[in-house]
Amino acid sequence: MYCRSTPFLICLILLLAHPTVQAQSFKKTELKKETVKIDTLSVSEDGSIETATIIRLVTKHEPVPDFTYSLKPFISLVQASFKDWAEGGINSLAWTTGLDAKSIHVLENFTWKNRMEIKFGQTKSEGITTRKITDIIDFETKLNYGKSIFKPEFVATLQTQFAPGYDYDVLGEPQLSDFFDPAYLVQSIGLSYQEHKQAAFFLGIAFREIVTSTYTAFSDDPETEEIETVNFKTGIRASANYQVDLAENITLESRLQLFSGFDHLDVWDVDSRSTLYLKLNDYLQTNLGLYLLFQKNASERLQLQETFELSFNYTLSNF
Repeated sequence: MYCRSTPFLICLILLLAHPTVQAQSFKKTELKKETVKIDTLSVSEDGSIETATIIRLVTKHEPVPDFTYSLKPFISLVQASFKDWAEGGINSLAWTTGLDAKSIHVLENFTWKNRMEIKFGQTKSEGITTRKITDIIDFETKLNYGKSIFKPEFVATLQTQFAPGYDYDVLGEPQLSDFFDPAYLVQSIGLSYQEHKQAAFFLGIAFREIVTSTYTAFSDDPETEEIETVNFKTGIRASANYQVDLAENITLESRLQLFSGFDHLDVWDVDSRSTLYLKLNDYLQTNLGLYLLFQKNASERLQLQETFELSFNYTLSNF
């Protein structure tokens, strides 16, 4: 009866988002393994004995709290030193530090998720000035409603950097960017789809602002005579998140974001980040990263960044 007096699209969203009855989530923790019994199955003519061992696994199940978080500060160092090296080489030192943070807050039918990635690194080589090798501030917050696989969702993202960026390939190394110059802000509302924990998808209407101060090449519209410091567009945003454990200590995590303005639906901004984590122990891991970026305002070419890091980290988490 309710749907008869409600616009079709709103009715569809309400039906898809209608909460379903689900059992409370629990986390399983392995406590110990116990040998319960050893049986002799057979004895051969040469005296060898075939046995079977029964092992009991003792575990405990605890309810997952409504608020979960994970904080992972890390630092990585790469150093090379030469003395009387016949084949040549220069002394160098590179370092990267940062923080990966995640949180999930469950409020009845609402789920609020936050993710933040902060990373900054420099390199210093003999005879060359200190140069920046990585600089990332990436924040995302999501709020969705319902317990079904389709949920209405609001997403807001912010991407910028800490320190000035320079063009090291040009004489004089001119400055190209600075803190919050540019900054990319996107707010979107639409529907998310998640049937399994490993993958999630989103499609919706979005509002994107590219904010600059001095370096307006990122925000200026070449089709106008005025120099714009803020580039505002309304369009479509699509995203996909994928995380899978390939082995016991190997995890692949990928994020893809697409945006296209309604005025140019034939042009899409692409932001794709994939990282392969190889955990060596509780404090040491290797990261292989691939970052693909296409933003026509910044460059007509597809930008590519590859990283390989051996990092020391410590995780603070209640899950």
